[in-house]
Amino acid sequence: MSREAGMPLWIGAVVVCALTALAGGEVAYTVTDLGTFGGLDSWGYAINNHGQVVGSAANGAWEFLWDPETGVTDLSAAIGQPTKVWVRDINDLGEFVYVVAVGDDRDSYLWDGTGQARYVGRQVANFVNNSGMVLGLADLAARVPSTVVWDDRGGIRNVGFLPGGQWSEGRGLNNLGQVVGESTTDIPAAGHPLQRYYIDKDVQHHAFLWSEAEGMRDLGTLGGDIAWAWAINDSGTVVGGSYTGEGDDVHAFVWDEAGGMRDLGALAGSFGSEAVGINSCGQVIGASEFSVPWGSTNGAFVWDSTYGMRALADLVPNGGWYDLFPIDINDRGQILAIAYSGVPVEASFAHPVVLTPIPEPGVAALGVCALGVLIMRRRRKPGAILGKWGQIPK
Repeated sequence: MSREAGMPLWIGAVVVCALTALAGGEVAYTVTDLGTFGGLDSWGYAINNHGQVVGSAANGAWEFLWDPETGVTDLSAAIGQPTKVWVRDINDLGEFVYVVAVGDDRDSYLWDGTGQARYVGRQVANFVNNSGMVLGLADLAARVPSTVVWDDRGGIRNVGFLPGGQWSEGRGLNNLGQVVGESTTDIPAAGHPLQRYYIDKDVQHHAFLWSEAEGMRDLGTLGGDIAWAWAINDSGTVVGGSYTGEGDDVHAFVWDEAGGMRDLGALAGSFGSEAVGINSCGQVIGASEFSVPWGSTNGAFVWDSTYGMRALADLVPNGGWYDLFPIDINDRGQILAIAYSGVPVEASFAHPVVLTPIPEPGVAALGVCALGVLIMRRRRKPGAILGKWGQIPK
């Protein structure tokens, strides 16, 4: 995204944050349960600033778009692909990126919602920003995953990896085209198996920040050998998880240019945490891990510089879930999470929920954001209307 195009959205986000702060007091959430759409389970992958959610339903049988005004659309039927389809992310213009299984390979496309699709290439595309840039993984050599970006202007470009490493995995993309993720920083021993589309957890790797102009930057760790970044906002603030260097302890972190990598800690009574999302207001979502009789469970949290880390379970009505895992957060402060019900875990069911803060930011503030989207759409090149989380399809 150009700096000019991004500015109206930036101004809108500032107004939204200001109104949220003026509301004062503890923020609570209403819960909208999206259900399972007729199956046993469903999963949400991303939520945009209009509250639209994309995900997978009926044990992966079909992909959906959920809109707070119009309800559910079956995207698998709209796309019309004869093979397996995964819809991965949606931007504020309603454009979404999806992956189609082609034998053992994966082809990716961008869709404008009206039947127009653009082929992105043989890769697993996971994210799309408001400028139509796509972030994904591609096999560029010897079936080793390489982080790539794609747009209409430059096609596919290899993001590369950190010095001393061999491959990388991009996990987050902002509207300025900055990419974050994790990259190996050493090379595995001869004969060590490679995991296609997954970074190898047995090889040292660090969180990275990449841009077209500056290349890849090592964000380091909290003291251990391994760190990974999950998300970046348009201010360049990065969140993720890192080993601390104290045994197997993993903690959520936030990184910015001024303060470097800072440890966010974990919820009381837990034995680890990681941050998975951040919005333009600096609100961070993530989860801490707790021991339970059947193994372990996640305790979702929301963090900001005013209140620190708070358990989401304390801020939402009791929905009867034994586990709640956050997936994404938009600039309105809405959180997309996966709620699990049923114990033991083998008998549990999952479905997406949208948590909306009370009170919501004012209509006027959201109008500024919407105006920014319209201005940005007008700045896009003619014909370039085709330009977040979860496990990558195997």
